[in-house]
Amino acid sequence: MMTDVSSIWHLIKKDLKIDFRQGYAIYSVLLFVFTCVFIVYKSFTEFSPQSWIVIFFIMLLFVSINAVLKSFMQESGDSSLYYYSMLNPIHVIVAKTLYNFVFIVALSLIIWLLLIFFSFNPFSSSIDFFWTILLVSYGFAVVFTFVSGLSKADGVNATLLAVLGMPLVLPIILLGIKISFSATTLLSDTSLATDFMLLIGIDLLLTGISVILFSILWKS
Repeated sequence: MMTDVSSIWHLIKKDLKIDFRQGYAIYSVLLFVFTCVFIVYKSFTEFSPQSWIVIFFIMLLFVSINAVLKSFMQESGDSSLYYYSMLNPIHVIVAKTLYNFVFIVALSLIIWLLLIFFSFNPFSSSIDFFWTILLVSYGFAVVFTFVSGLSKADGVNATLLAVLGMPLVLPIILLGIKISFSATTLLSDTSLATDFMLLIGIDLLLTGISVILFSILWKS
């Protein structure tokens, strides 16, 4: 167990070092975030809470795609053979997913703060929205990390596969928007706990599918 955790942690640190060494990868995503928020701010003279929430999740979706689809770019050529011979595929996909999850959460918090700075904070319960961000970000990380690995293995265009992965993230976004509406008191929802449990269930189901299919893909 400790060996598994240590291996995953070393893989996460490796990705972190690569991203900071190639700073353009992080800075380009941050520039994309700032540009999107500024364009939205200049385009809307006034935000309603509903439009604020929908814009937030649409921006988070496209920012996540741009941030995550590069996950397996470093594992090419001889590097891919080394990884194949030395590493457990479960360790690889778990490490990539956790790293991307933290990255997406950080980006979502930046988007949240920027939207508050340029407009307002529509939430009466920021805690509920924060938990929603965590669950939605994890779902995005699972789906798009697997898509990135699939595109690398099969040589298929990553953007095309991201589009094909949209049906998987659609229920995550819709549940995230519904819970967020409840956090603004725009929607009186007595099934809030059920929605959270459903979102957690979807994330866990996607995690299991991702791990199983990636292990099979790794051996093929």
